[in-house]
Amino acid sequence: MVGTVAIVATLDTKGIEIGFLKERIEELGCSTLLIDVGVFEPAGITPEVSRHDIAAAAGSSIPRIIAGGGKRLAFRTMSEGVARKMDELHKAGRFQAVVSVAGGTGTHLIAGALQALPIGVPKLIVTTVASRDVSAIIGSKDVTLMHAVCDIIGLNFMTKGLLTTAAGTIAGMIVPKQTPPADRRVIGLTSFSPLNPCAFSATATLRGLGYEVIPFHAVGSGSMAMEALIGEGVIQGVLDLSLHEFADWIHGGYCKAIGPDRLETAGRVGIPHVILPGGLDMVVFECTFLEGVPAYLRDRPFVKHDFRSLLRSSREDLTRIAAVIAEKLNRAKRAPTVVLPSRGWSSVDAPGKPFYDAELNRGFTSELRSLLGNSVRVVEVDANINDEECARAAVYELHRQFERKP
Repeated sequence: MVGTVAIVATLDTKGIEIGFLKERIEELGCSTLLIDVGVFEPAGITPEVSRHDIAAAAGSSIPRIIAGGGKRLAFRTMSEGVARKMDELHKAGRFQAVVSVAGGTGTHLIAGALQALPIGVPKLIVTTVASRDVSAIIGSKDVTLMHAVCDIIGLNFMTKGLLTTAAGTIAGMIVPKQTPPADRRVIGLTSFSPLNPCAFSATATLRGLGYEVIPFHAVGSGSMAMEALIGEGVIQGVLDLSLHEFADWIHGGYCKAIGPDRLETAGRVGIPHVILPGGLDMVVFECTFLEGVPAYLRDRPFVKHDFRSLLRSSREDLTRIAAVIAEKLNRAKRAPTVVLPSRGWSSVDAPGKPFYDAELNRGFTSELRSLLGNSVRVVEVDANINDEECARAAVYELHRQFERKP
């Protein structure tokens, strides 16, 4: 446990508590780097990176922020400044892990800075709002939240115990990092449970061919994490089995949280990319009864799954999704391949299953084909996506891209 932990906090309100945390971390053999994101004078502690440094990184100053008199201005300025400063400090090798102790405002202030750091850098926030919707805090990065339980105001046996645990947690997270294998090309693979047979088969086959496979759970944040890693150069090829997030994106479903980069980064950097329409047959909602979905969707075929329920995507949905996918793939620097199984796109979209609608699926296939440019290779497979034949075809197409020059 040797390394430097950056401690980020508003030291005008949590100086004493951060001083205690700093001592506990240093007792465990780590160095610390204090970063103050408060606006007023720190309470009883001196940071290495001051509030003035943070404000300056955002092109402002503490006197200007105070003169502005608004919390919104202070929040926006210090949030922007700490993101820039931490990126600079990390690139300079000044720290190997980050911990923050915060309430609601502080948590959201530091969240953007943590999301700007690469995946693999330990990130811990001790926060009073960990039990709320934290999607905006975590984004697609590996941020760890520790629920503070009590408010972090002063030192008592509860806060001392909490901060001691936090010190041990972040110190323990500084371990030698696993690096991508030098002799194996890394494949990002998207999937979710209705595609498990295809994902398991494709993963095993790819590994047998000498690839390192990293699966990503296609629930919004998972696939966006994959897009980020492609951009960082960690991933050299992509097998996109699951696109169901696009259907959720249209209707505000369970896996709606995809950003504009979804399905684009591989094409932008020019790496092998194979795409399947996995899960486009469904929209997913976190409910167990039909009354839990929007009223305008209640006339669709409905399947209870677990704590979630599934609705069949419509012709209008698929037409819209085909246009979005085609527009993204047509801009790819290196032409991707689309594999289209003709006997359904999930475990509930197969002959005899509740969502199977061959005509509806053929409509999507026809629409997508009409919109794709000539450079995009399209392969149709007479199988369900979860059949072994489909997994083999998808792997073959990806391996084929690696075997030929761009």
